[in-house]
Amino acid sequence: MKNNFYIILLYSLISVSMLCFKESTRSTLAVQSINHRIINVFSPAEKRGSPPYDAIIGKDGLPHFRVFFWVPKNATNLIPYADPGINTKVLTHGSVENWSVVRTNTYKKDEQLVFIYVPKTFVLFYGKGFENVIHLSYK
Repeated sequence: MKNNFYIILLYSLISVSMLCFKESTRSTLAVQSINHRIINVFSPAEKRGSPPYDAIIGKDGLPHFRVFFWVPKNATNLIPYADPGINTKVLTHGSVENWSVVRTNTYKKDEQLVFIYVPKTFVLFYGKGFENVIHLSYK
């Protein structure tokens, strides 16, 4: 009974967070273009997807977040990283360098769309703008 309560509480928190993210998306469209320019100052080759992130419901029934990037088709060594000082190792998840990077079958000219699976606990602890502190390097 106690475990069910915690599962329901966690699911409720995640659901409320997703609703907040959806509502905040409308008000942050202008800010995203500004953030994109700021990010490009530090990582000029980085190309964000549009939208920059989404949430999908996993097999566990909980939301999982993906941050999208366009990379050259021949890019290798896709390594996620975060802004300096950002703690990405939360709860049982490893640090950002160990997060999964997945190649999609979506191409645009000489670029391929890839995404980083971002742990939901990081999203909950970091909050609004989590996608702006996550980056991807490649060779």
